[in-house]
Amino acid sequence: MTEHGWPFLIGRAEHAGYRVVVVPDFMADAAAVDALSGAARDVRLPADTACVRELRGLECGPVTVVYRCFNPRADDYGLGGDELSDGFGRPIRVTEGVALRSAATGGLPEITIADLDRAHAAVAGAYRDFWQHERDYVRRTSAGRPLGNSAGSGEQPVHLEVAEPWSRPRAATAARGPAARQPAEHRRRPRRTAPAVAVTAAVLIAGLVVGVPLVSGALRGKPAPAAASVLGGFCDALKAGRPDAAYGYTSPQLRSMISPTDFVRELLPTAPRATECAYTVKVASGSAARGTVVLTAGSAPPTTWNVTLAAGGGASWLIDSLMPTG
Repeated sequence: MTEHGWPFLIGRAEHAGYRVVVVPDFMADAAAVDALSGAARDVRLPADTACVRELRGLECGPVTVVYRCFNPRADDYGLGGDELSDGFGRPIRVTEGVALRSAATGGLPEITIADLDRAHAAVAGAYRDFWQHERDYVRRTSAGRPLGNSAGSGEQPVHLEVAEPWSRPRAATAARGPAARQPAEHRRRPRRTAPAVAVTAAVLIAGLVVGVPLVSGALRGKPAPAAASVLGGFCDALKAGRPDAAYGYTSPQLRSMISPTDFVRELLPTAPRATECAYTVKVASGSAARGTVVLTAGSAPPTTWNVTLAAGGGASWLIDSLMPTG
């Protein structure tokens, strides 16, 4: 029986954040896309080695991914030039591989270097379109393709580095944790009647800015204590290495636009936690506020994000948008 693999690609463009660019057609639902993004983590392996990881708990059944990560050159995708970087000069990492509709524990077919090269060729055009159209790009799906050595081709096998299986978390508590932990006086605040300021969420976390001077945590203007508390908790969570808790300070609107995994990839792409996080906030109206968050993580330069906050039904403030400066 000929085994099949479904090519996939995860990466970012110059001004558009990390996302699943190509997904296997049987994993096109939102839950499976987020699972793929979370399971296929960045790895540093030799060119003839790939990571293998089983995904459990998906509606489509057991899945095993075999993938490589690398810093792409522009000509890898027919774009011309040197290594690709984002709009602020940071090198880009790309994850490519194949998904198998089977469990790793049941035994895998022999995967060859040529299989992964063919998967690269299958997704190259999609990545080129993503690079050119950025936020207007629509994710593509891939069909299963025969794997080389299942037909006895004699191609060189790829060495496999086995990772721990990925399983779906039993409960997504991050989104409701911080809001539930607001001080009692904030929870009892009367319902606001002022109309919420419309916030554009189509342009979200899209890149990083280099060389912005670090600002202090002092607040500008006359901030609402609850708005300041949210940004303070957001920063504390990132400095504690708990991006899931930081994600919980975001609004439902923002969560509908970016998954928890992509949220982490954008805010903490090179380190597990922020070493410094400073913020400012200024109230724009009774139900909206604006501010900035400046992050330093690892050896990367500080990055500055423009933030809007909205009062969630009068009960608390939540981060409604994050957009890089520059």
